[in-house]
Amino acid sequence: VVVATHNGLEENLRTGRPNPANVPNENTALRIAREVPGIDVMLLGHTHMEISSLVVNGVLMTQADSWGRKLSRVDVYLDKDDASKPWRIMSKSAQTLRVDNVEADAELVKIAEPYDKETQTWLSRTIGESSADLTAQQSTFQDNALMDLVHRAQLDFGKADVSMTAPLNLSTRVAKGPITV
Repeated sequence: VVVATHNGLEENLRTGRPNPANVPNENTALRIAREVPGIDVMLLGHTHMEISSLVVNGVLMTQADSWGRKLSRVDVYLDKDDASKPWRIMSKSAQTLRVDNVEADAELVKIAEPYDKETQTWLSRTIGESSADLTAQQSTFQDNALMDLVHRAQLDFGKADVSMTAPLNLSTRVAKGPITV
């Protein structure tokens, strides 16, 4: 059983203490590994930290950093002694691998090309104009035009009554001029 989850580790493994940045129940991977029987592998992603290979309660866990810089590779070796018996796991391992020197698979690129072209055309559509540079800097402690724009979009286009957002990347920038999708 392989579980792929947008979830991370909720505690410091050395101290056993909750990570102070976590919202309660935001990351529950360790709890799942400890309490849910039958899981063999968990692929994690949420806390933006590399976990090459970790075994908790027999569950192999891995998380490949963030922003696509790495990927996790998991190898599970199965054996079946007898056709009447179920497969069993003989061993399992995980590692994280850098992807910066990995060449794209030519066949996959060819298959994806028309979809990529269509997506890039759609993303390039102009949907507005900004009269100033907008940044997320300072947005964690003062009113901010970029965050106001996100709220306005969520309220107007999402037809929401309430909007909540967070500056996930303080270096986010919308340049003065045309705004594209």
